[in-house]
Amino acid sequence: NGKFSILRIIFFWLIVPLILIIVDMVRAGIERVEFYEKIVLQKTGIISKNEKNIVFKGVVSVSVNQSIWGRLFGFGDVYIDLVGKNNMQLEKVKNPYELKKFLETKIVDVDNSQTTLLG
Repeated sequence: NGKFSILRIIFFWLIVPLILIIVDMVRAGIERVEFYEKIVLQKTGIISKNEKNIVFKGVVSVSVNQSIWGRLFGFGDVYIDLVGKNNMQLEKVKNPYELKKFLETKIVDVDNSQTTLLG
């Protein structure tokens, strides 16, 4: 009985996290977001592929959320408020502050003009 309990503990603390990491890695390979001058292209899928084009008029705001693990391993979530009705939440982005820095160059001054880019 003692050996069986130890095996349960080992399974729970070693095998389950390993499975979760593998699932996250596969999920990360499934979604890709590309930013171009006029559109944002969101690609999903491994076997069946889907593409979604979002008109990219500019960015209202960008924020980054990083957990302790994200800070240690260089990933985080990026929240993007786009001009119009589309907002994006990108999870587990590698180097999220580099993406934020890029997107901040596309920030639009919505009070004065929706076509004037700041930066």
